[in-house]
Amino acid sequence: MIALADFTVDDALIPARYALSLAKGEGYRASAGAAVSDGVTPLGFAHLLAPFASGGVMAAHSAARALAALAWISATAGLGWTVARLGGSRLRFAALLILASAPAAGWAVAGLETGLVTAVVALALVARERGRGAVGSIALGLAAGWRPELLPVAVWLAFVAGPEATPAARGPASRVARVALAIAPAVAIAAIRFLAFGRAAPLSVHAKLPVLSLGLTYAVVAALLAGLAAVIAPLALRKSDPWTRSLAAAVVLHVAAMAVAGGDWMPLARLAVPLVPVAVLASARLLSLGGGRVPGGLPSLVVAIGFAAFGFTRAWPAVHAVGASRRALVEEMRPVLADVRTVAAIDVGWLGAAAEHAKIVDLAGVTDPTVAALPNGHTSRLLPRSVFDARDVDAIVLLLGRGAPRTGSAPWTELPYARGTEVWIASMPGIEEDFELTFVSQSSLGYVLLERRRRAID
Repeated sequence: MIALADFTVDDALIPARYALSLAKGEGYRASAGAAVSDGVTPLGFAHLLAPFASGGVMAAHSAARALAALAWISATAGLGWTVARLGGSRLRFAALLILASAPAAGWAVAGLETGLVTAVVALALVARERGRGAVGSIALGLAAGWRPELLPVAVWLAFVAGPEATPAARGPASRVARVALAIAPAVAIAAIRFLAFGRAAPLSVHAKLPVLSLGLTYAVVAALLAGLAAVIAPLALRKSDPWTRSLAAAVVLHVAAMAVAGGDWMPLARLAVPLVPVAVLASARLLSLGGGRVPGGLPSLVVAIGFAAFGFTRAWPAVHAVGASRRALVEEMRPVLADVRTVAAIDVGWLGAAAEHAKIVDLAGVTDPTVAALPNGHTSRLLPRSVFDARDVDAIVLLLGRGAPRTGSAPWTELPYARGTEVWIASMPGIEEDFELTFVSQSSLGYVLLERRRRAID
């Protein structure tokens, strides 16, 4: 976590901007003057950050990072205590090395809900290990309410009997009751979202339609990088108890759920992280059995840690200073955007921090239902040119492609841009008659600012 203490993503600033709107009494909206919308998947996360948002977007983001880090540290302490209570071979403690994966460490401090959700899953396992099926099921349901792809795992782990289950707890009535408790939070959140926004599913589902082939590739890679392969130990699982096998099955089930969800566009295997506590506990239970020259589950754990270490060394150079680069970009662009009233862009996270006063038109559709309904992916939408006039856009921010010149000497319509939507905008016939290039960022991320031309009045 220390090594990745400055990891974050642009999307982590979106709930922080919602939190600022709530703190100002402007309602649940992504920017000043924008329509009320469900722009962050975990409904309620922005409300949690609102008390810290009086100092602005970056203050709310810092609070999100601190809260998740503290929650994850507390949860791992509980997880370690649970592993200690298992007894058996002391080799079981080696399973805790899975916690050192880049995904688990990075997303604990990124500022999104992932760290909190993972902590809740860990605490749910602690409760189930203590025979508190109802508490564990509710906790799993809360995690699934914030991360919908966790619902299959929540239902499965609520349905199966725990390690200390009584005959009554193994009965059908208890199983149904636990499943109901696990489903209830997700259903409640979906109902609130439907009443407030007219749709039960998060807006991100509509903004980024899942592709199974991409999702399958993502799921496999994410499982390897996050250490989930530690549960793939067929011989050891055959000798283990039903609860351990159920934990391993939950990991496999979640890999399938990630594939169906279409994966994720964020780095460090975000969707796999909430199952890290499950993999840790399953691996620890396998290793606690001991016996034989090679204890059951050890080869799988070694392979899992090997993949996690490989992922850490490959990812660290690219992600360890994302937070610093975002802060530098915000500071550079804040004075440039001071007089902008309505600005359009794909990356609305840092933009919401740099232009807290402005109305932001989200060209990716992550916070805008109208744009989310347009065809193609969130970075390749073929937007109608009328969107800029209809929304009174007076500035557009585009991301330059890698290696593009930062001098602004070439016409902005001929510059290489990073994503399909930006290329499409630059190719619009006559767009240069309405917008002119006024600023090129010199930070590590090359953005250009286009401002609407001031026409002379006859």
